[in-house]
Amino acid sequence: MSLFLGEARLARLAAALVTGLTLVAAPALADESPTTRDIRCVIVGATMAGSNDPQVKQIGTLSVLYFWGRLQGRGENANISARVLEEESHMSEADFAAEAKTCEAMVTGAGQDLQDLSKEIQNRAGASSQ
Repeated sequence: MSLFLGEARLARLAAALVTGLTLVAAPALADESPTTRDIRCVIVGATMAGSNDPQVKQIGTLSVLYFWGRLQGRGENANISARVLEEESHMSEADFAAEAKTCEAMVTGAGQDLQDLSKEIQNRAGASSQ
């Protein structure tokens, strides 16, 4: 599988993610490390970022930034590009679909956490100005 899927296959995956349809996900590997999961999510995001659909492209770009930041935050800098390319070469279409669902849930959860934190900060700022 190349890092950028064919446009038709990407469009089907993107439509499922954007509309919230459930993809059939393979069970997560018990020994999958957070680094491997984040690398796989970088691959999913990079693939989506190659879309011609502006919404899918934006979701993909934001996902890459999020998961790349997680890798960098853990200090996973050594040979990271080579590790991404190596992992990508082993991913099947089924792996990609399963990872896409997992990555979507992780990004959605992080986004909700940020929204909750923002509301709390606004509430505190409003309370202190009264």
